This record gives sequence, structure tokens and C-alpha cells, in this order.
Amino acid sequence: MDYKNKYIKYKKKYTDLKKQMLITTQKCNDFIKSQLKKNLNVYSLNIDDSWKFKDNFPHNLHKNTPQEKHLQEKIWYIKKETRVKTNYKDRGEKLTSYNLPKDLCICKSVLNESELNNLWNQFDKLFKNYRNLNIINSYQPKRGLTYLFTADEGAVQYSDKTLNFLNNYNKELYNLINKVVDHLMRLFCINTTDKISKEYFLRKMQIVFLKYETNDGIWLHIDNIARYDQGPIVTMSVGPEKIYYDLTPTLIYDRKDLQPIRVEVDNGEFIIMDGSSRMEWAHGLPFDVPFSKTKYSILLKFDKFFEHNIIYNKTLDTFITSSVVLCDNHCAKK
Repeated sequence: MDYKNKYIKYKKKYTDLKKQMLITTQKCNDFIKSQLKKNLNVYSLNIDDSWKFKDNFPHNLHKNTPQEKHLQEKIWYIKKETRVKTNYKDRGEKLTSYNLPKDLCICKSVLNESELNNLWNQFDKLFKNYRNLNIINSYQPKRGLTYLFTADEGAVQYSDKTLNFLNNYNKELYNLINKVVDHLMRLFCINTTDKISKEYFLRKMQIVFLKYETNDGIWLHIDNIARYDQGPIVTMSVGPEKIYYDLTPTLIYDRKDLQPIRVEVDNGEFIIMDGSSRMEWAHGLPFDVPFSKTKYSILLKFDKFFEHNIIYNKTLDTFITSSVVLCDNHCAKK
């Protein structure tokens, strides 16, 4: 056997493959950079210190909990017991210098104005009629929020099934949501034309629709990892021209360079929380926001879907996902 020629052949093939991967990665990086929103309006958040994790968590529970369950227990306690509510009036001064949460990305809308208006109209029809449809749903009276395609007691539905329902229910709505999903796949460097990759991606993601009436909000929380795993969370809202997200460094409260902030995004823009912004920061939506139009949100929650993006976080003492490509491209400081 001619081992020398065989070696040369496979070395060339391997080298060509590496070159192709570098080209693909660079294209993906260039695409992500083109989609990131750089000019952000960020405000200080005037709230008391009750958001700080140190004053709220019972130390005896921490001691009696196995090490691998610490993060899960902390987040569960914050979500159930620490109800820190923010209001529209809590917005402070506009910041010219600030630190965004690490691993937070805000991207431009993939839908144009006409498509956003159409999506709002399709949501309006769906939420008026959902009780007559065979879909899981949940209404939370304390929040005044209606959720579609998720329910209480841990009932979840992955996006392959949700998209199949939308395809049969309403083609216009399906096409708009599918465009959003495809755009998100490209942000995560996944080939949208590869059927196997897309099917895998959809089986790792949940699509949840929410309806917010005027004055509705959500208190500061970290999403439960026991139910939603440790993957990224993506939110896109339609309706009001401006949408606000409140963020506090709840589990890293002792970092002197960080502070509670309010980030303003425009209609249809993505806010992506992963890594530290997903697991160390609490997020919420202020109450009493004077928006003139009902707000509908698409919430996308992921299981851990990229093994090479699993990292060990010393602060949290656990493994978490990190959208490395996204995070490296977004400027966390201003």
C-alpha cells in the first residue's frame, strides 16, 4: 500500500476542510456583526437593594443542598421568593458609560415594518381564538399574562411540533415565525438549508407566545434551569415602538463595575441572553409602561445544543452554555 500518497491525499483533504471551516466561520462572524445593534439607549435603574442575592437566600438550605444543585436552588428561590418588581418610573438617567451583561446580544429585527404589522395582526387573531384551538396554554393571574405553547406543571412543547401546528393553522403566521427562526439559526452559525441540522435545532428549542396588556410586566427573575435547561433565551416583541428590559447582576452583586440597568430596544428587535446574562443576571419587564398598543412577544428557549459551547463557570460552579461567536462580537462596554 502506498502510505505516502495516502497520507498526502488525506492531509490535503483535512487542510481543505480546515480552510472551508475558517471561511464559514468568518462569513458567520461578518453576518453577526452586521446584525448587532451598536447604538443602544441604556438607563440606570433606581431600585432598592432587595434584588441582591446575598440578603435573600437562606444559608441553611444552601448548606444542605448538593453542590451540583446549588445554582438550580438559587434560581428557584429567586424566582419564587424574591419578587422584585420594577416600574416605568424607576428609569434613571441615560448612561453614556456602562457595562452590559456579558453574553448579552441585541440584534436588529429581521422583519420589516410591514411584516411586523402583519405579525401583530396575526397574533391578535390567534390570542382571540386560542381557546378554540387544541394548543397548550397558561394564564398567570398574578402577572396578567397569557402564554401559548407552554403550560403549568412543567408542560412544554418543542418548536418542531409548534411550527407544524402553525403551518396547518395559518400560513402567514407560520411563514413569519419561520423567518424569525431561520434568522436565529444563522446567528448561531447553523445552515438553514441543512434539513438534519434544522430538525435537530427545532427539537432543542421551545417557541412561546405571550400577550401583555398595558401596565403588564414581569418581576426580576432568572429562568428556571430545571425546566428550561441552561441554553440561551431569546425574546422578540412586537407592537409598541419601544420595549424595555430591566437587568440586575443578582448573583454577582459584589462586582463594583456592574449596576442595575434598563435597556431600550425597538419594535421587533432580538434580545439574546446566554452565559452570564442568562445565569448570573436577573431580567424583568417594568410594569406601568405607557405603551399604546398591546405587546406580543415571541420567547425562544433552548436546551444545550452545542457541546463546544459548554463552559465551566467558576462563579456559578456549574457548566453553562455560551454563544461564544455571538458574545465575542458584541461590545459589552460603552
